[in-house]
Amino acid sequence: MSLTQFFSIIKESNYNILEIYSKASNETLIFLALILFIIFLIVFFLRKKVKTSSALKLVQSLTECNSYEEQNSKICLLIEELPKRGISISDALNTCKEHILFRTSKFFISMSIEEKIEKYLQTSKNYENLAKASLKYNNTELSSFYETKAKELLEKNLFEEIVYYYESVYLNEKEVSNVNAIVKYANSLTSSNTILDPMIKTFNKFSYGYNIDLFKFIEKLDEENSKQVYINCTSKLKELFQSGE
Repeated sequence: MSLTQFFSIIKESNYNILEIYSKASNETLIFLALILFIIFLIVFFLRKKVKTSSALKLVQSLTECNSYEEQNSKICLLIEELPKRGISISDALNTCKEHILFRTSKFFISMSIEEKIEKYLQTSKNYENLAKASLKYNNTELSSFYETKAKELLEKNLFEEIVYYYESVYLNEKEVSNVNAIVKYANSLTSSNTILDPMIKTFNKFSYGYNIDLFKFIEKLDEENSKQVYINCTSKLKELFQSGE
């Protein structure tokens, strides 16, 4: 049956599907399948457009987050969406990548060193994942930025935060969890000495014999969590008691 004949049947049947089907069953099924396919394509492209638009809004919102947790959850979502939503999302992220990093750094300011270690590690991992997620778009500027920053956040920024902490901290029992966090992080590195040796050297400048807060700090330390700091501080106290000073 020709297409003209089929359309004539449709007209004659006054668009009654059952009647059309009774006169041209095969053609009717093909026609319905074609209609469904067209509807599917329309829905597919509309859905894709909506998701792309949502992903663009997600990227833009990363510079306006009010907390680290909010920004982190959105970055985790972006890591999933970036490889699926096309080059426009990659380009948008590339445009505001520095603003996102600046926003993140603002959140770090008010955190304790224990929180900073946790969040820097988390952010570094997120940046590694963003670098991988952007590779398919051949945007070397974007992927290189996140590869570099993932390392820099730990090797430079976090390192400087830790140095500032142990050079300016007043040790008391409230600082035990912060020191333990530094010890744990340092021991996870290839060489813990780059952090722990200068930190212990700085702590050894404190007066062990005339500082009750330092004594209370050492009392709260335990070998399992404080490791090298515990060994050093308890040995310094032992030497002090043995000398009778």
